[in-house]
Amino acid sequence: MRNKYMLNRSLISVLFIVLSIACNSNKSIENLTEEEAINSLKEKYGIYLDYFKNENGHIYDVRVAYVDTMRYLPKELLAFKYLNKLEFSENSIEEIPKWLSEIDSLKHLNLKRNPIKMIPDYIAEFKGLEVLSLDYTEVTSIPNSIAELPHLINFGLSGCPPMGKFPKVLYKCPNLLALGLPPLEQLPDDIGSLKLKSLEVTLESFDNIDQLQDLSELFLNNSTASRFPKDFKGLPELNYLIINDCKNLEELPSNLYVKHKVRAANIDAQNCTKLKGLPDEFAKHRFFSTIYLDSCLSFTHFPKGMKVGTISAKNAYWEQMPEGIFYSSSRELWLSNHRIKSIEGIGNMENLEFCVLSNGLIEEIPRDIVNCKKLKHLNLRGNKIKAFPAFMSKFIRENPNLNGVNLGGNPIDD
Repeated sequence: MRNKYMLNRSLISVLFIVLSIACNSNKSIENLTEEEAINSLKEKYGIYLDYFKNENGHIYDVRVAYVDTMRYLPKELLAFKYLNKLEFSENSIEEIPKWLSEIDSLKHLNLKRNPIKMIPDYIAEFKGLEVLSLDYTEVTSIPNSIAELPHLINFGLSGCPPMGKFPKVLYKCPNLLALGLPPLEQLPDDIGSLKLKSLEVTLESFDNIDQLQDLSELFLNNSTASRFPKDFKGLPELNYLIINDCKNLEELPSNLYVKHKVRAANIDAQNCTKLKGLPDEFAKHRFFSTIYLDSCLSFTHFPKGMKVGTISAKNAYWEQMPEGIFYSSSRELWLSNHRIKSIEGIGNMENLEFCVLSNGLIEEIPRDIVNCKKLKHLNLRGNKIKAFPAFMSKFIRENPNLNGVNLGGNPIDD
């Protein structure tokens, strides 16, 4: 009898445990606290999870990336009543769930590089959304309901499959400031009705870009156009120009930048293999923080007297220094994998602090390098230098800020 009683008691205990687990399981989906929800996400995603709390201790930013098995957004997110930013990029998410619109505080939704195929009509229910990033997804069209997002200022579809012509529904989003688009033949004639400050798109023609007179950032990566229109009007507010992999581009318009703009500009022209140089007018216009010319194989002309902070030209395989480059105000010069034999004239770079001219054919250290009084780092590794000149020893002694000279890999005589 006692054994039967004990058995019944054990069964009741097991049943109680099962019911408890079931209740907790239900809670983990519908009624979790923030702490319970974040612990659940930690168990699922481990090191791939990142999150941030606001000054009141509430989670406002959740990020998960590089989880190949994640096909759906986790419903634990509903526990974060103050969630402002959600970034689940580079996973395997297939759709934007409707339940996500229940998070009224959500302003920033980044789902780039997921196999999402469509933007649902119910996107209009995400009333507080300001940023929607679906770059490099499989989206092929934009629903009219996108115009019902009153606060949308940043919309990203760059890297998505081509949609043919410019999506006209975007004209109904007058508050857009930043826009990323799938590849287009060219921008429409009336693109200027959008007051964009940032544009990212791959183009076959650069016509009508100058209709966007408010642009401060322009990303034209992988565009196939060879030049800008002759009547190009310039972009007076432009600060960032990114033209990576524009392999047909031969030149930039001389009036691209305006004179005496306070903010520094940047040019990233990596792998523009046909770009011959920069216009001399650039030396009269802006101060440039960085200019990247990596893999610009045809580059031969740099504006004399150009005001610039950093010049980088890795893997350019230049046989000689571009004309004018030693007359820039550059503080950093970085060339690696080149075929340059002589750097005579480098002494004109009186502001030079950091200099890397590695893996080339430089035969000697020129005497005029002693004019680079601000030099802190000199790397001439992997060249053809056979002797260390006596004037360099004196130069090093008289310049305490020069931390070292790297000549490794040169055939210097002992």
